Amino acid sequence: RTFSGPAEGVGAKQAWEGNPKTVGSGSMEITASEPGRRVSTHLAFNGRGEADAGWTLEDLGGGKVRVTWDFEADNGMNPIARIFGRMMDRFLGPDYEQGLAKLKSICER
Repeated sequence: RTFSGPAEGVGAKQAWEGNPKTVGSGSMEITASEPGRRVSTHLAFNGRGEADAGWTLEDLGGGKVRVTWDFEADNGMNPIARIFGRMMDRFLGPDYEQGLAKLKSICER
């Protein structure tokens, strides 16, 4: 992993290289940040497309916060990409659940 741009906020970027069969290579850059409310990112999966993702925080009161992690990609009219897009929850869901559980654990400490 490599990091570039500012240490935090808009323009902060992480790039990675890994096993092409699992994580591949790509980058994620923060495109918008509303402290305490939202962080938006742009992902570039080298050779596999691009997407936008983000985290929205909602104060539920009593020290509780709901975090929603979203992912959006334009699959265009390519039939293979559209089929792949319909399976995205199966591909990303377990990683999102694991990431949210880890975030919860860290915040509760």
